Amino acid sequence: MPTIIANARAITKAINGTPAVYSIERHDRLYLEVRGDGKAAWRICYRPRPNANQRWYTIAEDARAVPFDDVARKANELLSGLQLQGVDPHALKPIALDSERSVELCFRAWLDHTGKRRGKAIAPLTRSGYETLFERHVRQHVGNIALSRLDRATVVRTIETVKKSSTNPEKKFRGLQATKVLKLLSSICEWAIDQQWIDKSPCRGIALPVPITHPLGKQSRPPTNANFANSGTKPRTY
Repeated sequence: MPTIIANARAITKAINGTPAVYSIERHDRLYLEVRGDGKAAWRICYRPRPNANQRWYTIAEDARAVPFDDVARKANELLSGLQLQGVDPHALKPIALDSERSVELCFRAWLDHTGKRRGKAIAPLTRSGYETLFERHVRQHVGNIALSRLDRATVVRTIETVKKSSTNPEKKFRGLQATKVLKLLSSICEWAIDQQWIDKSPCRGIALPVPITHPLGKQSRPPTNANFANSGTKPRTY
């Protein structure tokens, strides 16, 4: 049985790969069952009593929808209850982890939706832009967090990090990606409120970290000879 480490990159790669059952390094009896086509479930394997046959218990049917930390914590609770109190996980009420939709899962659903906030599907080029923005600046920071647990402090910390990483005065990069990230997260959250997935948006009231309009206007660089040619004005010689 193959083993993967418990980090977002390794887990995502496994989920998007071929069908297999993976054990998780340093998480005894916790497994990722990959079913193909991006579908996977978190499960534990255990014996309800000594010498009994092994049983499987599914913690989350959609591995993408829940943060790994929540899965690991729930697996530990179930296995501890079995070991210390003899409680078979199958005797418990179903776990509600699947209702904890991750930011990434909500983003994918938001991309595909049409209706109250979008009358038709996103144009391919626009969709590609959103996907690139999410992949570069969002997923690594909050993609695996349950949307219901995304708070204002985390959003602020994320956009500050993105602003710092996308600012380069020498190349005239203002950190505008931070504003785009905030606007994207805000759109996802507002739509999620419509779906009754969350009650309020943690993005409301956060000021844009970088103004959309360049403070020096569109012409923020010295005009080229081509600009002068188009305007009919002769370039100044020095």
